[in-house]
Amino acid sequence: MRALLTVIVLVCSMTTIVHAQFALPALQTPLQFVLDPVYPKPGDEVKVTLRSYGLDVAASDVGWYVAGELVAAGAGLTTITTNAEDLGVEKVVSVIVRPDATTEVFDEVVIRPVALDLLWEADTYTPALYRGRALPSPDAHIRAEARAYFVRADGSRVTDRDIVYTWRINNKVIASVSGRGKGQAILPAPRLFANDTLSVDAVSVDGVFRAESKTFVPGTEPHLVLYQEDPLNGLMLSQSLGTAAAIPDSEVTVAVLPYFSLAKHPGEPQLEYQWKVNGKILAADPTDPFRLLVRLTEGSQARASVELFVDHTQSLFQAVSEKWTLTLNGVGRGTGSGNPFFAQPVE
Repeated sequence: MRALLTVIVLVCSMTTIVHAQFALPALQTPLQFVLDPVYPKPGDEVKVTLRSYGLDVAASDVGWYVAGELVAAGAGLTTITTNAEDLGVEKVVSVIVRPDATTEVFDEVVIRPVALDLLWEADTYTPALYRGRALPSPDAHIRAEARAYFVRADGSRVTDRDIVYTWRINNKVIASVSGRGKGQAILPAPRLFANDTLSVDAVSVDGVFRAESKTFVPGTEPHLVLYQEDPLNGLMLSQSLGTAAAIPDSEVTVAVLPYFSLAKHPGEPQLEYQWKVNGKILAADPTDPFRLLVRLTEGSQARASVELFVDHTQSLFQAVSEKWTLTLNGVGRGTGSGNPFFAQPVE
């Protein structure tokens, strides 16, 4: 009987403590803050939502404070909206919850703006002054770089060596390129006919700053683009020749650029070129295999069907072919027999 009375007294004592006024430390508070976005950038509108598994917040009086000033109050007020400041400027959002007349629970969250840029390009071919991003084709690789902007309240920036990076492809962690200070990574390109989601998480070693960024990486097949070469100005990269083009001359030098192929230059020996003009196979010039000279030899107008097949000797997925129709106007100056076109690689 004495033991039973002791248990009852202990239970009553615990109940009395719970209903006394208190302000719980952060590790013991029954309150939880949810930020949207989770990692706000400077100037972002941030929705702060209050949750609790130990208190009925929806039935409680709630007071919200930003930088120590009351900004909102009301019964069941579980959400407010504020704005993130500039990098290095912290904003303290605090809350007081009163579930009854004698209980008061306090907690706060600090909004620290962060920025994380995710840059990438493939190791595939693009011509000089190309304004776009080199896209990945099968068997290529992605060169990725994460640039984290974590600025402390004193204005100092967290250095890259004090940041842990976790790289993911389609939510799968790539452990070989992840780790402290690993803000750069070489990653495989998407498989044939596939697309990937590339993401990176960055966390300061002290756990104060966190950020994440993700981007879509489209799988791309190599493709051939035909250009006209001017005797004075060189390759006219400002405008490509379409699948059908009219040339106001009796001869033309054309060149093909193999966009997004595994090459640093279109004349690399790994790329094999096979030209056809009007069905006739032409031997590619070993010096400039991506160039072709086409001459009109008879008549005032003639049309040529130009075909090209390019194969990469070290990748099964880098083969590509294309066709063009070229119409030349003018009296031909070349020589030839049986074919209105005389076609040969440029010497």
